[in-house]
Amino acid sequence: RDQRIVSEKLKKETQDLIISKVMPQYSRDRTPEYWRLCWDAATPTQDQLITRHPHERLGNLILAVGGSGHSYKFLPVIGQYVTNVVNGVSSGEEKDAAWAWKTGKEKSGRGAHEKVFPKRELRDLEDEEGE
Repeated sequence: RDQRIVSEKLKKETQDLIISKVMPQYSRDRTPEYWRLCWDAATPTQDQLITRHPHERLGNLILAVGGSGHSYKFLPVIGQYVTNVVNGVSSGEEKDAAWAWKTGKEKSGRGAHEKVFPKRELRDLEDEEGE
């Protein structure tokens, strides 16, 4: 496995956090055998995108992405809503609006989980040259 997928800087920060806050009983002498990084995009409103691409040439591209960093847990139930988009069926006015393509003109507001919303980009945790 390519262990460079997760930067050394991110590994150290994660291990320090685990030891200090989550699992203080975890020994600093122990290190994980391998690391995985779960990719999940966060959208500005923290709502998922479950919609067709708005451009007419890409109208057959269906997006089911994004959210607030924990969308994976919705996989068991999201299929019916993706199927609705494929079939051109509404999932209800509220869901359709929340999961629609955002143009930036919508009323902006706080996301559902503001305190856990990422405050930096993954590139901020990449190793610098020479490290």
